[in-house]
Amino acid sequence: MPQTILNTIRRHEVTHIFAVPMLWNRVYDQAIRTIRERGDATWNKFQKGMRISRKLAGVPWLYRSFARLAFKEIRQNIFGDSISFMISGGSEIRSCVLEFMNAIGYHLANGYGMTEIGITSVELSRDIRLLCSGSVGEPFDSLEYRVDENQQLLVRGKSMAKCIMENGQERSRGDGWFATGDLCECRDGHYYILGRRDDHVISPSGENLNPNLIEEKLEGDGILGVCLTSIKNDGEVSPVLVASVPPLISGDKLKKTRQNLMERMETLGLNQVGRIVFVKEPLMEPEEIKLNRKHVAARLQEGRFTIVEAESI
Repeated sequence: MPQTILNTIRRHEVTHIFAVPMLWNRVYDQAIRTIRERGDATWNKFQKGMRISRKLAGVPWLYRSFARLAFKEIRQNIFGDSISFMISGGSEIRSCVLEFMNAIGYHLANGYGMTEIGITSVELSRDIRLLCSGSVGEPFDSLEYRVDENQQLLVRGKSMAKCIMENGQERSRGDGWFATGDLCECRDGHYYILGRRDDHVISPSGENLNPNLIEEKLEGDGILGVCLTSIKNDGEVSPVLVASVPPLISGDKLKKTRQNLMERMETLGLNQVGRIVFVKEPLMEPEEIKLNRKHVAARLQEGRFTIVEAESI
């Protein structure tokens, strides 16, 4: 549990943390909730501090100095001041979480890897703007990256698995490039993971919708989590947005939440998503460490969610 991890870090003055985004996301959500609960004056002071941090991002030493002074109380309520380096990996991390952690005085870098290839890159730049951008950096010296014509990341190198077995048979490595199944782009030598190929949702018009680029923009305003997936209905597969809301949400609050969500979807041009379903349960099961969109779709179709409201757009 996050609270157990936080207590352990503070008690033993831990210096390095490597964790999946679920930890960082939960710590961020709790911190923001606590700051908001302390009233408008505290929230406005925090927002002002974040604005100053953004302006100082181009001057790392000044940025760090300001963060250490301005956000000391927040750090004391999270990990304390023993931490010197943190890495997130295993799935996508929200850009707002990267910005928050780095702005309050920690150093949180995004990394990339898979079971078959190990950890292959971490954003090692001290440029705050790069750290907060979601970049996973450049491949380590023992590896190479290549992005194919379908925007899929390919990896090869000396530090990968020697062979991969599938159904009892050794998988052919061909020219040595391992197809990760992750969509990727390279900007100025730094790599950005754009999501899984098999997570893409196909709209009725044939348009590809990338959940990783959409979901983060739809969270907040009373929504605990969102998942863009697809379900089969009368033989046709159609996009559906599943939104988790507090179990005891009032009718008026739900109405406002729905209105805000639909306005954001309209702004993003998501007219290809024909249905929104509000549910009471978390979208991730207790044993899951990242959102499984196919699992969410299965739970929805099998009636394993308590639906608060479902409507077509």
